[in-house]
Amino acid sequence: MRPQLEALAGELGLRNTQFVGRVPWGAMPDVYDNADIYLTATNIDNMPGSVIECLSCGLPVVTTDAGGVPYIVTHEKTALIVPRNDHVALAAQAMRLLEDDTLAVHLARNGREACRQYAWPAVRDAWLAAYHSLGPARRELSTSAA
Repeated sequence: MRPQLEALAGELGLRNTQFVGRVPWGAMPDVYDNADIYLTATNIDNMPGSVIECLSCGLPVVTTDAGGVPYIVTHEKTALIVPRNDHVALAAQAMRLLEDDTLAVHLARNGREACRQYAWPAVRDAWLAAYHSLGPARRELSTSAA
């Protein structure tokens, strides 16, 4: 829908809006550094890595309440959350951030701090325990299949 969205942005007179398309992984830090807000209007998502990436970069996030998003961020603490399919609320929250520097800084700091729970040192033991817990069941499956 890129052509339609670009046309809509033009009709609405949006300034400083870019549709960048696919970005190589190595260029993402520059994209985040050049952005003021990250908007995501997803209707279905489990645990969007893009939200965590933005939080870790100190980029304020406005997102929908889709899937696992509410387990990652907290409204007005680490991000701004709106209902799915509510483009008016999404735009209003984006404008709120642009007009309230204190809120933007608050979300950016809290979001960045919240990302520490997803760093490897914080999750390593839980992941290893989960994998090790699968070991015996896997051996039983192998033995019974033989």
